[in-house]
Amino acid sequence: MRSRRFYQMMRKGGVINFAPPKESQAEVPPAPGARGDLLKFIAETSGGKDAYLVLIFSPTQLIDGEGQRPTHLALELARRGCTVVFAYWRWHPDQWRQQDRVNDRVYQIPIDVLLQQPETLFRQSGIKNNLVLLEFPYPGFFELLAIANAAGWITAYDVVDDWEEFHRVGQAPWYER
Repeated sequence: MRSRRFYQMMRKGGVINFAPPKESQAEVPPAPGARGDLLKFIAETSGGKDAYLVLIFSPTQLIDGEGQRPTHLALELARRGCTVVFAYWRWHPDQWRQQDRVNDRVYQIPIDVLLQQPETLFRQSGIKNNLVLLEFPYPGFFELLAIANAAGWITAYDVVDDWEEFHRVGQAPWYER
């Protein structure tokens, strides 16, 4: 299992970089039309102003068999008629999830892509009922939350893990209590 190999590497002193790629590094461009495709997806699946749009920021990718709470929340909300944008953490800029859930009302996009221009989503969705659900306390979310709140979105932090403990063992170097 990938997570077991990851934790074994961490115990041996592996270094994890939780920050999006630095500007000085060669930036891998988004998948062709990622933001435009996202707005098109929202327009096609939202069902108008009274629809619900939920943005989930997950520390894991959407993978059915792994049993992660963000995955279950995304799929259940979509089953209930919500349009779901599943923003996932990626370890490398070339990791892109296939859009294999758009027919299920779920669009997958890397977190760092949304962090580049968060107003694209928050100010242009045209939907009245909007929710941002954060699954981990990454410092890069502060600006994003300010934009979401200013645009009238409801924001919630779902306490999933004890990030202080992850920090203590070197797995969340960005974490501050």
